[in-house]
Amino acid sequence: MSSLRSVVKHRELAREAAKTRGQATRSARFGAAIASPLGVLTILPLLVAAVGLILTLVGQRALTNSNLTMARDRIDEETTLVARSIGMALEQSDPILDRLGAIARAHDSTKPYTAVAQSLRDLMQGRP
Repeated sequence: MSSLRSVVKHRELAREAAKTRGQATRSARFGAAIASPLGVLTILPLLVAAVGLILTLVGQRALTNSNLTMARDRIDEETTLVARSIGMALEQSDPILDRLGAIARAHDSTKPYTAVAQSLRDLMQGRP
């Protein structure tokens, strides 16, 4: 019985050793295939193409993000300029509106409009 057990154990060990040798052989064959001239001629251009593709995608993303950031900054600047211009125009409109109100109150619809026209022309030219 003990000899039968030892034979069974040897068979099991032999099977495990064969499996281990098969795996080592596969990895060794794969390494040899990569190290062969044909493997180098195949893998090196693929590696260069992959790195180029990755760098292109990263560069495109960075360019897109920088363009969006610059556009947002530009819109913010333009909005600030427009708001400032509108604020200055509104500040300057109060005296003109006051002067127009005085002209409208002083004018009678039965009188000629020449005095009103001259006053409006003076306002347009910036004279008080």
